[in-house]
Amino acid sequence: MDKNIFEVGQVLSFESYYKVHLPSPVIGWQKDEFVLTKALYIGGQPAKLQADDTVRIRFLKDGTAYGFESKIITVQFYPFPLMFVKYPTDVEHLKIRISTRYKVNIISKLLLASGEVVADDASLIDISEGGCGLKVPVQEGRTLSPETDYEIAFKIMDREVRMGCGVRKFDQRGKYAVIMGMEFTKIAPKDKETLAFFIDFLSQNAML
Repeated sequence: MDKNIFEVGQVLSFESYYKVHLPSPVIGWQKDEFVLTKALYIGGQPAKLQADDTVRIRFLKDGTAYGFESKIITVQFYPFPLMFVKYPTDVEHLKIRISTRYKVNIISKLLLASGEVVADDASLIDISEGGCGLKVPVQEGRTLSPETDYEIAFKIMDREVRMGCGVRKFDQRGKYAVIMGMEFTKIAPKDKETLAFFIDFLSQNAML
């Protein structure tokens, strides 16, 4: 492959022969040789994977879903939990983003689905009809998870809007911030209408 499709911190979803999907972040890679991730755990115990096991790997990047099949080179849990898989030679991909994303800078609240505030100083960095990019400052004692359902609340067109979201991209930016690619999963009709007006405004003013 000529195009680099991996990023450090990018979360890969591993499906092995037992049909369990397990997430693990990319630590590094050597083109045409290997991809290095953290070793996988199930329920706090090391996953029963070993050299030469076949795994299916999927991930999202920049609105495209990628998938490939590979073999494990080696797995270690001591002194650090690491897993090497063979660098893919054949990768399938599917463009899934159909909405243009517009760059913005809007202060937002990030909440759990229960309503508990996770961060009141997050920032929307881009937005579309289907989702947004969110920059969330790292807080001591709190860990964000790409497996959690969230809500975001912010003000546009002089109106407060609140939307349920699922995480589609999770990128830890050093020690200070996490970039989360969010898909809107639950929007009240009035908020959906406000969002549509805002997207139309951005489109007409070419705020790309």
